[in-house]
Order: sequence, then C-alpha cells, then structure tokens
Amino acid sequence: MSFSEQELRRKERLTVVQDGEETEVFNWVNVNQPAIVRGHNPVVDTYDAQIGAGDSSMHPDAVTHWVAEELRDEFNIDPEDHDIEVIDPTDEEVGVL
Repeated sequence: MSFSEQELRRKERLTVVQDGEETEVFNWVNVNQPAIVRGHNPVVDTYDAQIGAGDSSMHPDAVTHWVAEELRDEFNIDPEDHDIEVIDPTDEEVGVL
C-alpha cells in the first residue's frame, strides 16, 4: 500500500521495512532537558536531553526525518547523538507497512 507524504506526516508511529529489516519509527516524541539558570551569576547549565517515544519515557529506536529536523532546529539536539536512527519514510528504499 502506498501512502502520500501528507498521510505519513499525520501518523504518530510508522512501521517500515528498510534493508529487509522492520523498524518502528516515531513521528512524535517528547523531550525533557533539565537546565539550571542562576540570576546572581549569569550561568545556564543545560543537561543531557531525554527523548521519549510519543508520550512515554521509552527510548525510540528511530524517528522520522521530520522529527529529527525539529529536534535539530528547536532544541539543537541531533537524534543520532542519542542512538536514534533517522528514517525518511518517503524514501524509495523504505517500505511503509
């Protein structure tokens, strides 16, 4: 079955086949990134972000390229630095189940 890009963007989670391997890809994540801000000594300490699949605390194995782009642009987080694979479900090499 073939999906349009618009249909794929609306899905929160996709199951894809890439290189013969089935992977669950999340198109929705939550980010928890603790920080400490001090007014008396202008210092901001930002700690490692925790990325959860959907609204859970479960670590996603893969996210869509749309989510990855937002993580990079809005949070300065590269998913691959967190051992999260980035998969483009619109790529010809990727099959969406």
